[in-house]
Order: sequence, then C-alpha cells, then structure tokens
Amino acid sequence: EKAHPDVFNVLLQLLDDGRLTDGQGRTVDFSNTIVVLTSNYAADKILDADRERREIDMEEVRSFLFTKFRPEFLNRLNDIIIYHSFTQEQVEKIAALEFKQLCVLLKDQDITAELTDDALNKLAHDGYTIELGARPIQRTIERDIINKLSVDIITGNVSPGDAIMIDVKDDAYVFNVKDKS
Repeated sequence: EKAHPDVFNVLLQLLDDGRLTDGQGRTVDFSNTIVVLTSNYAADKILDADRERREIDMEEVRSFLFTKFRPEFLNRLNDIIIYHSFTQEQVEKIAALEFKQLCVLLKDQDITAELTDDALNKLAHDGYTIELGARPIQRTIERDIINKLSVDIITGNVSPGDAIMIDVKDDAYVFNVKDKS
C-alpha cells in the first residue's frame, strides 16, 4: 500500500502474464510462483472483530480494500486470507521459542536457563499486544532478562557451570542460581 504506483503496474504484469521483463529486455518466468502480498489496511476492522470475538465480515473487508487498491489489481488476487490475533497458548509457544535462542547463547558460556510456568506466562503477557503482535517478546527478553542476567554474569553472581531457574516475584523476574556440578 505504500509502494510507488509503478510497483502495482509491475505486479499487474506479473499476475497477468506470469512473467516480468526488466529494462534490458530479459524475461523472468513466474508461472510456477506463488505470490504472497500482505497489507495492514483492514487491520483495524480485523482487530475490532477479534476484540469483540465476532466473525469478520469478508464483504466489509473486500469493500474496504476496494477503496484503497485499484479494482484491476484486487481482481487478480485468488484469495484474501485474514490472520487473526494469537491465542495465549500460541503466544506462550512463541515466547518459549524466543527464550530458547537465549539458551543457545548461554550454552556457549556453559550456563543453562529455564523459565518457570509463571515466568513464561509473564513473558508472554508482557511481550504481546493485540496491536503489535508477538514482536515485542524479543525486546522484553532483552530488557527484562538478558540485561539483568548480563549484570549477574559480570558481577560473578552467575558463573560458567551454573543452572538458572527464572521465576517471578513481585511481578519481576528473579534468577535462582544453582551450581550444576
């Protein structure tokens, strides 16, 4: 939606002909290509429906999209797929996956870390908003776990060979350290 109008003209050619020709006359075949386009234009309508826990009116979404995109462009799309907000369970799975990346880094220093269920729940809660999705989980891990853990490593409170259980106390992450040996 933010692209220059020429981009839409190129997309029309690609969607119509299944090929593109560049400025030097070279043609690239796109006939066996799946093109996925994303847009946030109807996001407000979708978020409202998700908040109200009601079905999305696809005709309303289509009508709205026709006010933003040219009909000849929209008519070349096979389908419009709506992505809904994550459930709490899905956010917790994402948080666990993001935390595993930290664990890989800690492994290089011979340190292991685990989250209690309460800590995982807090990470999922603090790192997710319906408007921004799950992207803030990484920032939450950096701000609330990595930064504090880095200080503990530098000051010697956490050392190679330690196992850390990350829990929650008074709505803050706490590190319970035990020597693995």
